[in-house]
Amino acid sequence: MVFLRTKYTTILLTILLWFPGMSAGPGVAHADHSVSELQVEVAYLYNFTKFVTYPDTAFKDKRDVFSICILGDDPFADLIKVLEKKNVREKRINIELHANHVNTSGCHILFISKSEIEKLPEIISDLRNKPVLIVGDTPGFCSQGGMINFIRVENTLRFEVNIQAAGRAGLRISSAMLQVAKIVE
Repeated sequence: MVFLRTKYTTILLTILLWFPGMSAGPGVAHADHSVSELQVEVAYLYNFTKFVTYPDTAFKDKRDVFSICILGDDPFADLIKVLEKKNVREKRINIELHANHVNTSGCHILFISKSEIEKLPEIISDLRNKPVLIVGDTPGFCSQGGMINFIRVENTLRFEVNIQAAGRAGLRISSAMLQVAKIVE
């Protein structure tokens, strides 16, 4: 258990170091989250792009962008804009804000805000079998069909993964990422 905690801490510190503009200092950005917690969530979103394999059909062509979409209220504000300066798999990252889920099937990662949680069953149904990594930060998110959910464990931000939901969408999550995740069936 100590090895796993040390390994997890090392991974978390590595994630934070990839974002030199992000500090771990206290602050408030949203009613439910501190700035540092939101920074960690943004860092996780970026790293999910590296540890999740998408089917070729997820991209129109090799020059296509990698879209990270926020559905509903944007808890990240300007913090997520740092990702637009980054690339993943030779694709420029594009951040999109969506008021509804009608046009979200073109997203590669879809973060569903708490403001949309009542619509989650409809959103999951509409995106079923589409190569969209569905991420949230609401209790029970993965058990309702979400793929990755941010959770707090002992005052540390971690995440849980629904492997079956990701598999149905044609997404493959690396074993390295699964080693530090809580698995939800």
